[in-house]
Amino acid sequence: MKIFKVCKIKYWFVSILFFSTIGLAQENPLIYSKHWYGNRPLSKGSDKKEMLLIYDLFTVSFDANKKFARWLAYQLSPNVVWGFLKEERFFKKDLHLLDNSHANLALGSKVYKGANQFNYEKGHLAPLGSFKASAFSYQLQYLSNIVPQKRSLNRGPWKHLESKVKKFVNKGHELRIVTGTLYGDNNYGKAYGKVLAPWREINGKVRQIPSGFWKMVSFKNKSIIKTCSFIMPQDIFSRTVSFKKYIVKTKTLKEYTGLIFFQGVKASVKDDCSFLN
Repeated sequence: MKIFKVCKIKYWFVSILFFSTIGLAQENPLIYSKHWYGNRPLSKGSDKKEMLLIYDLFTVSFDANKKFARWLAYQLSPNVVWGFLKEERFFKKDLHLLDNSHANLALGSKVYKGANQFNYEKGHLAPLGSFKASAFSYQLQYLSNIVPQKRSLNRGPWKHLESKVKKFVNKGHELRIVTGTLYGDNNYGKAYGKVLAPWREINGKVRQIPSGFWKMVSFKNKSIIKTCSFIMPQDIFSRTVSFKKYIVKTKTLKEYTGLIFFQGVKASVKDDCSFLN
């Protein structure tokens, strides 16, 4: 009888441990992809509310509250860059998102309704011009890939960085890129950008726009992953400013985004922007 009780207690304990472990695995499951190295970018806290959308060309962690991507990751290789496909800039609703999850947009327009006075354009996190050889380039027009960017940023250092990245890939290399948004009202964005004026949507709701953007470009060379990170504020007054002005260390990017990168990577990770010179 005592043996039965002991076995019953052990079974009960093991069951709790087993199902607790399953719960933890479901809360933050390991997800590996060609779009990043190691496990996906993870929050230092809990990602219970994370909405992960997976497409052929990119994966995006969407913030349904702010109505924009928190982060987005994509891979660039010569087989998707070398091409001549022309995709019209006609933005599309993301079918994986409810209509009320999108910020108010004029789908066929390059600017946001009600935001013209602030010169906010619809910027791509994964650039349309870098996938001219892909039959899936239409996915880049989904609203989950679109963010409001000041014209001087979108057509300035942000665009110059995209061009430099594309040129490097055109030499026969492969890159993995993670990019995302920062806000002036959270613990991470506050240190880098002021709270910018929101615009008013048609339905009267006010949404705050990102105060800045970040990007991490990674290149694996043998057993070393070279990574180059950037943080760019919305308020850039000159299109001619060099993107190199906004280079930051990986440690700094982790601090401002609250994300953990390269989890589970066995290769050595090194801050090194020399491949983008």
